Amino acid sequence: MSDKLKADSIGLWGLIFIAMGSLAPIAIFAGAITGASATALGETTLSFIVAMFAALFAGNTIFQYSKKIAGASGYYGYVNAGLGKHPAVFTAYLYVLYAVFNISFLILIYAWAFSGSINLILGTSLPNAVGVIFVLAVTLLSFFVVYRGLRPSALALSILGIIQIAIVVVVSAIFISKVPSPTLTPFTIQKNPGLTGLFLGVVTGSYLSYAGYGTVVALGEEAKAPKRTVGRAVIFVILIATAYYVLGSYSTTSLWGLNNMSNFASSGYPGAILAKEYIGVGVAAIIILLYNFVMFTPVVAFLNSVSRVMYAMGRDGILPARFQRLHPKLATPTFSLWFILGLIGATTIILGGIFYALYGFSNGLFDAWLFAAIVTTVSTLIIHGMVNVSLGFSAKKWPDRNVFYHYVAPAISTIIILVVLYYSAVGLPSPIYLAPIVVVVYSLILITLMYARRASYSKVEIRRGE
Repeated sequence: MSDKLKADSIGLWGLIFIAMGSLAPIAIFAGAITGASATALGETTLSFIVAMFAALFAGNTIFQYSKKIAGASGYYGYVNAGLGKHPAVFTAYLYVLYAVFNISFLILIYAWAFSGSINLILGTSLPNAVGVIFVLAVTLLSFFVVYRGLRPSALALSILGIIQIAIVVVVSAIFISKVPSPTLTPFTIQKNPGLTGLFLGVVTGSYLSYAGYGTVVALGEEAKAPKRTVGRAVIFVILIATAYYVLGSYSTTSLWGLNNMSNFASSGYPGAILAKEYIGVGVAAIIILLYNFVMFTPVVAFLNSVSRVMYAMGRDGILPARFQRLHPKLATPTFSLWFILGLIGATTIILGGIFYALYGFSNGLFDAWLFAAIVTTVSTLIIHGMVNVSLGFSAKKWPDRNVFYHYVAPAISTIIILVVLYYSAVGLPSPIYLAPIVVVVYSLILITLMYARRASYSKVEIRRGE
């Protein structure tokens, strides 16, 4: 029976495609671009370039830590190195909240959008129930792939990642060829929306489109040469994502018309709409069907990550020892996987059920996924902020400490995080404004329980993966 995760399971490119799976390249023709374009308008392409630098500042912290620590504990292992056990335990439980609501968010948004998106592009009349069945099937398929191990996950996400990038490149090239007079205007600051619209697009849209590259942090014990490959994978993913984000956003907004951006975001699926009009319904069908199916890729990425984190929590004494149980042959954290699947199912059913009862299917599931998205955003930003602060304390003990990489860059990243946190929580409509409160209440309860069990948590031994 295996008692350790399977070392040397995947290399650099496997890590890259798992991290990229959480971003889903094809989303540049739908969700990734509409989130930024709502305020950035004709400056959407520029907003992705600005967001790249913000993401690199955040990715730097992971890069610096990954050279020293490569454990399944992920972010909480980093926090332990700088801030100590109790902040690390807090980070671990907050990461579980983040992962559960993140996958629940994916299930809810695809259940809400599946039938409607296909009906819009293909003129069909699929009932909403088809979308519910679809997300259930994809979730179970994702679970099965993760259950089989990290190599099948990396292989599946590599194939889907290559297909998506190829489609984005080819379709974008066709879009650009259809633009009457291509210009560099999307790369410049325009009178409308100006700097304000640009930065709002960054903090509420394009920056968040990079979220998820950190899924590989918890895979260090299964990666080849993890102290070299994990950090590189994070930086490479940010740069690769920037390439297809810039290409996809430039081609799509240019063909749509920079002076006609008022209805771009509200269209929901601008890339598929343009493909239908300028290329053909077949290509539009491929884009929209692939966009829906690649719900699979972020679910696989996040299930791999959170199951390893919970495995480490069981091994380190933060959770009961049963969480470190591994499959006897596959060496996957089976108990953690089944447990997290139950948490995700319960969260999705409760959250979706409440909003469905209050507002019906369309409005209810829309509000439910928005609620889950806000919980996810707030919790992950807090985690990244804590890791940034932790790096400064850790670097004091490192002989190779560097003022810029270990202090200035994390400080800039933390400032960006605080700005994004503000815009993620301000002005939210009822009852969505309760989402940040959920994170606050969860944190207060967690701190209270940790204080009550402080003697027990003082005995926690967090492995660094060295």
